[in-house]
Amino acid sequence: MDVNQFNSAFACFDPDEHCTRQRKNSSRRSNRRRSGSRRARYAHTANGSIRATRFSSSDQDNLDSNDTSPTQPTKPAFDRIVQLCTLRDRSCFELRERLKRDGYDTEDIEAALARCCACGLVNDIRFAESYIRAHVAQGKGSRTIAQFLAMQDIAVESLKGWPDAFGLSSEDQMKRAYQLLCTRPPHARDMRQAAWRKLISRGFPPDAAARAVRQWANEALYSESSNSVTSSN
Repeated sequence: MDVNQFNSAFACFDPDEHCTRQRKNSSRRSNRRRSGSRRARYAHTANGSIRATRFSSSDQDNLDSNDTSPTQPTKPAFDRIVQLCTLRDRSCFELRERLKRDGYDTEDIEAALARCCACGLVNDIRFAESYIRAHVAQGKGSRTIAQFLAMQDIAVESLKGWPDAFGLSSEDQMKRAYQLLCTRPPHARDMRQAAWRKLISRGFPPDAAARAVRQWANEALYSESSNSVTSSN
């Protein structure tokens, strides 16, 4: 730029107008920063929580109307039992405890349970028989099964044919315990103790477990000695 051009540009420069323009730009930047700060205060944080939230009176009314805490059941006790029993069979004890946690009155619970038992929706005998068959198939013994049913206020002695009708006689359990050791043997230094603990933890009675361990250990020892003789020859 030559001297004439510089003088011409300087002559057009208005200091007051320049200061006014600078103040306007500064004000715009300040407003943008304040607006961004307000948005940040009411935005979700990184972990999904909200730092600040404003509720109107209508919002609070909606929250109160949608309150489904356990002290405010949203449906009759009978309907709640029907809903629970559509998933799987349940005992009276389990349903009673569940409805208590849901906030139902004791009188309503007992009346609903009586109605469900009368129509056959809830039946402790059916529940117990189904539970026994399922857990016998899973390799459980009579002790574990009887303990669980006792917690449900169901005495196994009240079941027709217990224990023989469910494959839980002493002889049946000994055979199942022995088969379990053959298919899934324990791995420990003291094989007898490990086998005993395995069977007891699965609920087999001590006499059946002892007989199964004795037979399994004797056959395992015989098989090991036979293999050693064969290898030496």
